[in-house]
Amino acid sequence: MTKQKKRYSVFVSSTFKDLKKERAEILKELVSIYCIPLGMEYFDASDTSQFEIIKENINESDYYVLIIGGRYGTPFDDNKSYTMMEYEYAVENGVPILAFIRNEESIPKSLIESDKVLLAKLRDFKNKVSKSRVCYFWDKKSELVTSVSRSLLKEMVNNPRPGWKRCKTNSKKVVITNNIIIDYLELCKSFRDAEIWLDTKAIDKFKKSNSYTWEDSPILLLYEPIFNACVILDRIKRGEYDLKDKLIDINHIAGEIWYAIDCRMDVKELTTNSTIHAPTKIINNLIKHYKFEKDVEINRSFLRDVSGEVWEELGGDV
Repeated sequence: MTKQKKRYSVFVSSTFKDLKKERAEILKELVSIYCIPLGMEYFDASDTSQFEIIKENINESDYYVLIIGGRYGTPFDDNKSYTMMEYEYAVENGVPILAFIRNEESIPKSLIESDKVLLAKLRDFKNKVSKSRVCYFWDKKSELVTSVSRSLLKEMVNNPRPGWKRCKTNSKKVVITNNIIIDYLELCKSFRDAEIWLDTKAIDKFKKSNSYTWEDSPILLLYEPIFNACVILDRIKRGEYDLKDKLIDINHIAGEIWYAIDCRMDVKELTTNSTIHAPTKIINNLIKHYKFEKDVEINRSFLRDVSGEVWEELGGDV
């Protein structure tokens, strides 16, 4: 498995003309992190009122991204812009909101609201948003796109939502065996040995020198399930662990490892990609079982893909 088995839908709300380029880049970024983007670009002509369509899309969204630039937008119902009505509807319906406000000094004069009444409404809107939640401030388009991507990935960890999963029909289910699970745990152990920073002493040193929590740090995000995999493997070898009744533990571990690698590979702390020196027999068993290419590179990407397959075979989400 190389992509998410669950995809999150993200509604992008903003004025359009002044933020057209920013919206386009954000929608592309959402697709690249396997999310389903929703926004005005995807609405077809319909007899249903525009805002009814918007509400339906917000209701189906897992997360709501609000981008505020230098324009308030055309007042519509109750003298409120579409963007403000969308925001208020998301708040009322409990959709997690991530807000991104552009610093005024970085906005070109041509993109600043010229109508004094609308400018006042815009400032009131920004005050309302910033006082009710944590907001991210941006100057350049590239900063905005990066901030949206990182904030969403963190939100997916801290506040997972129902998401969307493909319904499988007429698919032949592969039954995972205890031997494959043990081979997978051996692969995790070999990965820990290959990546120096996954050593327990290195992690302890990292924790003491940084104020990160495990949610904030890709290192700790990946270390925890790898450590748990090694503990379980050791207990199996000592005859202290019965896999039959505890497959849910392996399910959690595989899902967490897959997510940490798949969504965090571009983060600074995970720039290295060491070769995994696992026993050839174990590697061959996993390649054969999951029908990978025989010349696949045995590195972090391989661990990611195997983790995804194990996670799916054990039922995915729990």
